[in-house]
Amino acid sequence: MKPFNFFERFFRFTVSRKDWFLKGYTFGVLKQLKIFIMTTIYKRSDLYYDDYKWTAYPDDDPKVTGTLDSSRFSRYEGYEVLYFINKFANDYGLSSTSDGRKIELIIRKHLPSNIIMQIDVKNWVAENWSKY
Repeated sequence: MKPFNFFERFFRFTVSRKDWFLKGYTFGVLKQLKIFIMTTIYKRSDLYYDDYKWTAYPDDDPKVTGTLDSSRFSRYEGYEVLYFINKFANDYGLSSTSDGRKIELIIRKHLPSNIIMQIDVKNWVAENWSKY
């Protein structure tokens, strides 16, 4: 299938029946079938810590919703941390790698152990952003 000219020029966007691919960006499909684009500012190679576990969920896992919700969050799971950093950065208009590093360090060093749900982590990081 030939890519759309607009997207081809700006994003090298390719659409097929099953897959969405956008180089340099992450796509998520919400349960309501709305599509959102999330800019990726922080990559695996940018992570400060190197002791993360890298356990991926299958694409059709019902726990994967594309939003920060009441699902449990593991500060030691690499995919979860990367997703959280990029989602938080997009939600709050952050765009630099140093912002991503700050989010990672806040999660790893300062996040209280009793805060375990994704949405609670997001709220706690937002409330404590200026402290660190």
